[in-house]
Amino acid sequence: MEVDILKGIRVVLAEPKLSLRKEFLHELKSLGCTDIIETGNLADVYKAFEAGGVEVLIGDATLPEGNLGDAVYDIRHGVLGDNPFVIAMLLISGADVGLLEKVINSGVDDVQIKPIGGHDLRDRIVALSQGRKRFVVTSNYIGPDRRRKGELAPGSVEVPLIKVPNPLQMRISGRLGDMATRRAISGAVTTVNEQRVERHAYSVNWLMQKIGKMQAGDLAVDSLNMKEQFDRLHDIAEDISSRLDGTSYKHATELCLTLEKMSHALRNAPELAGEEELHLLGRLTEVISRKCNGQYIDSYFSGESMDGPKAVPPPYDEIALESAPAGDAITNCTTD
Repeated sequence: MEVDILKGIRVVLAEPKLSLRKEFLHELKSLGCTDIIETGNLADVYKAFEAGGVEVLIGDATLPEGNLGDAVYDIRHGVLGDNPFVIAMLLISGADVGLLEKVINSGVDDVQIKPIGGHDLRDRIVALSQGRKRFVVTSNYIGPDRRRKGELAPGSVEVPLIKVPNPLQMRISGRLGDMATRRAISGAVTTVNEQRVERHAYSVNWLMQKIGKMQAGDLAVDSLNMKEQFDRLHDIAEDISSRLDGTSYKHATELCLTLEKMSHALRNAPELAGEEELHLLGRLTEVISRKCNGQYIDSYFSGESMDGPKAVPPPYDEIALESAPAGDAITNCTTD
């Protein structure tokens, strides 16, 4: 069945080098793909996702107009496209550690170092059809879980992993279709939203405790930029509000909207944040934390705890780029 893995799958291929793009196109068609949007620029990628229906994204991380990882991040966070669980494989030219980190943090499924041939691409697609890593949700990351097995910061609580739809597996099993696909995506989106609300509920409470410590003299007055704190608080509150509908935390809508309005006012005029305003914000975030079951410590990505930041192991496997042969998988796909 390998020959039909991509039958009925819409693929976006973003490769600026024409000769390599033709080689990749040949392999995609050999796997049964007839719905391919090919391009060498980032603008066409965004247009394709705005039109909807894309299930696989393959492309060079560095395109003429910018980083393809930014598009993956927007896809994972529901900003771009109609499916946050698109299979995404990005290619990197050279051993740029900074670029690699940014790409991985975008929530990509797989990263490959160029040069990579058409047969290598085919092998990675086949591997993805056999399974993809479960997703993890934190306050600023949505994507495959890449922690080492058993890696957990002291004092933290393990966050649940999410099994997300895999269109390639659905195609092989004969379950790929409009209704089945929509149900699978909808169910996973609800789970992601609930977990994101929980992570955020913890984060807003942590932020306010940090501000409270400065107010009480436990932290230096100049240790926090209040405008940055309120900016972050507002961004989180806005994201919470946008994710509550359809979740078990919808009852917290009014509280979160109030937090969004208050933080918006204070981000524009942080000098107005007096003792009364900060006390009210603190109480509000405490209630939101309880109402939204925000008991998880988001050590996966930020390393923050209720007592403040602390050093934790990196969220992803450390990679010895110097020893990685060209074309080797940087982040290997594993079956469920």
